[in-house]
Amino acid sequence: MTYQLDGHGGVLLDGACIPPMEGNAMYAAYLAWVDDGNTPEPAAGASPAELDARARAEVLPIRQLALDVLTGLGFECLATGHTAGASLCVAARLAVKDMGTLDLSGCADYEARRAAYKAAWAVISATFAPYPELRLQFNKALK
Repeated sequence: MTYQLDGHGGVLLDGACIPPMEGNAMYAAYLAWVDDGNTPEPAAGASPAELDARARAEVLPIRQLALDVLTGLGFECLATGHTAGASLCVAARLAVKDMGTLDLSGCADYEARRAAYKAAWAVISATFAPYPELRLQFNKALK
């Protein structure tokens, strides 16, 4: 099942048009699907700005979770006297915040934008390499 915007306010489901009308059970199912955190495919011929917005919308919930996890890990490190780990958590938080302004201008399509975000997550996770226990906690919390 694939939802795609049609570029005119409607939605396509596997190529079939779903009019955005009150009482339309298929459109209600689409809205519920979106409420569950899903994102439809952009309209054919979507602009780079639309593709950027879609990619950013997908990363926002994960980004907020990562910020919360890093805050908790940082406080845990401070409480146990692990100041280097706490500093690392602060640096990782800054990197996660910067993901909101990730430069996607070199990305030719939506999949390239997703790959850019995936690479950014990998870099953030790799910053924990000196402290495998923190890296494990960070990665586990985001699964």
